[in-house]
Amino acid sequence: MELYYQDAMEYIKAQMPTFLEKASEKTYVCPACNYGKQEGESGLYYGSAAKEFYCPACKKTSDILGLLADVKKVGLYSSQDNFSKIFLEACEIYGIELQYENRSEEKKEQEASSRMSEYIMTCHENASQTNYFNERGINEEMVERFCLGYDENFEDEITGKTWKAVILPTSETTFEARNINVEMNATKNRQKFRKHGAAKIFNGKCLAEETDYPIFVCGGIFDALSIIQLGGQAIAIQSSFSLSLLVKTIDKQVPKVPLILVLPNDMNEELSVELQNRKIAFLSYPEIAGGYNDINHRMVEDMAGLRANIESAIRQAFALPDQIEITREEYASNSVGGAISSLLQEIKAGAGKAHPQTGFPELDDALDGGLFPGLYIFGGATSIGKTTLLVQIADNLAKQGQDVLFFSMEQSKKDLISKSISRETYAYCEAHNLPLSYAKTGLGVSDGRKWRTYSRDELSALGASINEYKSYADHLFMYDMTGSITIDTIRERLALHRSLTNNTSPIVIIDSLQGLAPSENEKHVPANKFIDANTCTLSRLAREFEISILCTSAWSHPTKRGVEDKEELASLKKIEASTDVLLTLRFSHADEREFFLEEAKEKTPREMELRILKNRYSQTLSEGIPMLYDPRFNYFICQESTSWGM
Repeated sequence: MELYYQDAMEYIKAQMPTFLEKASEKTYVCPACNYGKQEGESGLYYGSAAKEFYCPACKKTSDILGLLADVKKVGLYSSQDNFSKIFLEACEIYGIELQYENRSEEKKEQEASSRMSEYIMTCHENASQTNYFNERGINEEMVERFCLGYDENFEDEITGKTWKAVILPTSETTFEARNINVEMNATKNRQKFRKHGAAKIFNGKCLAEETDYPIFVCGGIFDALSIIQLGGQAIAIQSSFSLSLLVKTIDKQVPKVPLILVLPNDMNEELSVELQNRKIAFLSYPEIAGGYNDINHRMVEDMAGLRANIESAIRQAFALPDQIEITREEYASNSVGGAISSLLQEIKAGAGKAHPQTGFPELDDALDGGLFPGLYIFGGATSIGKTTLLVQIADNLAKQGQDVLFFSMEQSKKDLISKSISRETYAYCEAHNLPLSYAKTGLGVSDGRKWRTYSRDELSALGASINEYKSYADHLFMYDMTGSITIDTIRERLALHRSLTNNTSPIVIIDSLQGLAPSENEKHVPANKFIDANTCTLSRLAREFEISILCTSAWSHPTKRGVEDKEELASLKKIEASTDVLLTLRFSHADEREFFLEEAKEKTPREMELRILKNRYSQTLSEGIPMLYDPRFNYFICQESTSWGM
């Protein structure tokens, strides 16, 4: 991407700091104090208006250039040179090629590059003035091949001190300077290395070259030099920051040979994930150092052992399957031409399978035959009957032999079962022409003290209703874990059910969307965004397992008249995009001027309607499905039906 300076600056400041370690899916670890690295720490917060990142631990506010400066351990504004270095490095990270409106500025850059090239060559000519390369086991051929050099008076711009330093070029104009008078240890690392110029991969050109040999990916330049000297091919990425540069390089040009990872454990794991995602063949080979400090140290002390390990790693890499070819075959199968035959077979095989029925004929007809795999959201005001409706649908599905996993965040298992048995007592009385007084409310079922007051006939009707419920209850699996059910919980229970029962298509019912608990990484997410994210995740879960998921969602702002107001409809619109079918339960005639909510609630049964606001599988209805709801006995029935629910 070619941009002028000001445009490049604006573009960079609008980006996310991909060079930082992730604290969660959307946040990053603070480079100044490492906040976000420990479990439960949210990491940096991003202010989109100011385009700045704030750390709640160290109270530091930085834009993206400031974060990069923290990573590099330099003061961004301490000198113009520091600012320029960080800015140019950011351009490299985000793929920006600077364009110069003033040709003299471009000429200055060219002159600076020329000076660096000359400096590297001068240092190379002085390489014989130090015995350091020989002490590290690096021969003259390697010194010549990679233009390694020596500067007796290297000026450290950060400390102002002068070093005796070896110069390790990473390109014609960039290099790493290593202080040869400081031993490698944690306390003096900042006095050991200095990198000049944009981040580069040492010997990175071999990634694009035609070769038959695997490439070792090392953490340090001397490790890479050691492997190359003993007959292997190697690159050095030097830091986790350069790791992202390697990934971008691979994205542009896929290596034609396997990669052998010999990095520190944390970098090894991170790169492994990136390579797996890209189907790149690789071998993780951490044992190559053989108990020594690093690969170069082993070459100095045990060259034969290191050579044997290099040859062993190469043989193992040669034996790896060609992941790109395998992926190419899998990718080709995704073409419509390759998939149409299997698609037609799937359609033919499914021709004899009936879709699960909700038990309400008018609703099933409106849904084009029943429930399809996907996400169904049932919205409505608080206490309007959404849970009761879904409990009845769950029972109707269970009567068909369909397994149902019911996750309740608002009512206990005892309450839900009592609702079902209450409804069955009403159905039993209707079927046997018994007095309505024999039918029991949910409390009349769950409160054992009331049983003492029932007549023998009432107990007989209650017993028969319980037996009826038992006849299909084995297909109902209820989980009442208020405040502790996450989507991960649902996924785990779903996978366990499929494994233990061999039933791969249970229906999942969730009561409610707002009651789902956040995972550890989501506790800092605002509630409204968390609900939107859960809707998307549930939709993906339904497609992944090819099942129907039914979920209630309470209105945030029910009006006094019991209908959706503009604010509520806007809230529903947010989840509509991720929902396959969006329904809302409300009172009938609520739009009419003469409607009064309290009067509607006092009616027995209540006149309700179920409206379909969106249906991905069929057309939506201009009018709602009229229903009757008796909250005493927890039952719904379509008004046009002549028989009880199902």
